[in-house]
Amino acid sequence: MTVKAFAEQSCAHLGDPLCRYVQELLSRLGQPEHYVELHIFPTRTATKTALQAELEQLDIPGSLVVPDFATFHEAFAGYPRIWISSEDADLEDFSSRARLQHEVGHAVLHWEISSYLLGLPPSLRALVEAGRLSGGEASAMSYLVSIGVKDFQVSSLLDRFGIREDQEAFYLRELARGEVAEGKIAVLNEMKVIMAAYPFRKNPAVAAAIDEAVSRLGSCTDLARQVLSRVEDAGDLDLGEIIEVASRTMASWMACG
Repeated sequence: MTVKAFAEQSCAHLGDPLCRYVQELLSRLGQPEHYVELHIFPTRTATKTALQAELEQLDIPGSLVVPDFATFHEAFAGYPRIWISSEDADLEDFSSRARLQHEVGHAVLHWEISSYLLGLPPSLRALVEAGRLSGGEASAMSYLVSIGVKDFQVSSLLDRFGIREDQEAFYLRELARGEVAEGKIAVLNEMKVIMAAYPFRKNPAVAAAIDEAVSRLGSCTDLARQVLSRVEDAGDLDLGEIIEVASRTMASWMACG
């Protein structure tokens, strides 16, 4: 088996079914020999605590790279690892399957540490040097843009290999929100969900949900459409170049107000 599970005793029973499911996904994605580790914990809190401790040992700033996701993929040890709690490991639940499918997509596409240790895109660095953005603002924006681009790549991969049903149901739920909060970070948080859903827009319901979510961005609606179009057109570029395409599109807006 190329998938190995490391589980706390209370959730050791989840190791085999999760490994089989991930192995099946890797086979569907044409990567049956791809190595992936699963680290399984009883709760989301325990998962996040263990991951933060692991990253501290690797001298990675865990506070910057461990968001409150239900499942999480990283490659800071030099190979792909998926961190998951027993709360999110119910393979009878579409949302658990969708999250795991998504993380396996990351394990296939973003299994090298270079996909996570990304510097500021040139367009944002220029704004910092010009005094139009603070370093902290630029770092936060760069992080959210990079998540959106990587999630777009993962969804494109899953769509290409026909892994759609759970993804479409998941994003229909994620996109069904109220008004977007004010501020650039709130808009970027919404944008990363829209970017992840975008490759599934052949489903009319998903397309309609994306259009509604984009329209909720108000004055940023046209900007969002430009970003989606340009990221899609940049599909043949490497990860850093695509992140720069998205960042450059947003740069003037980021520097305003």
